Amino acid sequence: MAVNKLVDFVELYFAEVYTEGDTTLDVYAKNSQYKLTNQKDSALITSFRATAIDRDDASLFMGVAISNVVENGTYNGKTRYTLTLRTSDAANPMVGMANTDDGTNAEANIIAGNKLESLPKDSLLLCNVGTALLTETLDAFNNSVAESLIKYVQRQLFDKTSNVSVVDGRGYFLVPAGYNLHNLTAVLARVVTAGTTGTTDVQINRERTTDAIGDSTTQFDITNTAGNTYRYTFDTTGTDPLIDDTDASLRIGDQVVIIGTNFNTDNNGTFILTGVGANYFEITNADGVAETNVTINAGSITPTKFRDMLSTALTIDSGEDSSTTAATPLVINAALDDLATGDRLRFDIDATASTPAQGMNILLEFTKPT
Repeated sequence: MAVNKLVDFVELYFAEVYTEGDTTLDVYAKNSQYKLTNQKDSALITSFRATAIDRDDASLFMGVAISNVVENGTYNGKTRYTLTLRTSDAANPMVGMANTDDGTNAEANIIAGNKLESLPKDSLLLCNVGTALLTETLDAFNNSVAESLIKYVQRQLFDKTSNVSVVDGRGYFLVPAGYNLHNLTAVLARVVTAGTTGTTDVQINRERTTDAIGDSTTQFDITNTAGNTYRYTFDTTGTDPLIDDTDASLRIGDQVVIIGTNFNTDNNGTFILTGVGANYFEITNADGVAETNVTINAGSITPTKFRDMLSTALTIDSGEDSSTTAATPLVINAALDDLATGDRLRFDIDATASTPAQGMNILLEFTKPT
């Protein structure tokens, strides 16, 4: 976005002597056109950087940062201003700024040795306002980019000479903090050489470790239903862990880390769910032990959930090199399209053409709701 700003190198002059320790500058504008006003709407510019140069010796100068401007009558018929020096703390004006000034009032921006004890009247205050605004705007822009509303991820899943094959986990993306709360809003896949006879299908699976289910009072009965299959059933005593076969709860294929301090130690561990129903889940455990009325106590049961983000998988049709022309367009599952820091996205190839395509890249777009 363009910023309406004063032209560079506006010249102001000291109406009164500056003495070290002053927190304001008394200056005037010799040019009636180029003053401390925005050239579009004549609004007063109140924050900028400037260099004060000694009237008699140009080798004597110091940098200053202005935090406020008040128009204060005239001086010899010219517009007069009182400028407030931006301070690095309650006592020290920010003068003699470092070349690496970051647009803040940090102490690191002060070079004490560059301070001047005084500047006589009619010393020049050279206001490089455009550059100052650019410095602060750039800092704001960089912060904005870090929290951008739209972000993109691209992954090469197969190089240009490799056949696309059916495989889970052909590529991964670990979600950083900057993508937190963004939603998946678009997906595009392209191949280098089109496949023929049949489609190439891609699914995006989101892996997320969630809060533990239940609490110290939650009580289970652990039963051996068949072979090495053990069922953990909430027996309605204690806090309800809200176990059900739903996306919001648990699904077959999810992982659980079981640490029940009142459980037999052989019933603890990391397992993949082989069955889920109302109030129970099942795992395979060759060392499992049946027991009843056992609470989680000081432990926890923590799920990691694996959810497909696409209700209808991304498809590249026979003879096509892009998913944009697919007869069956992909559908993003609105209930599973969100990202959280630490999520891992897995790219799965669920189907390929009889004569497989070669080379594949996938591009994802994420948008942060406003």
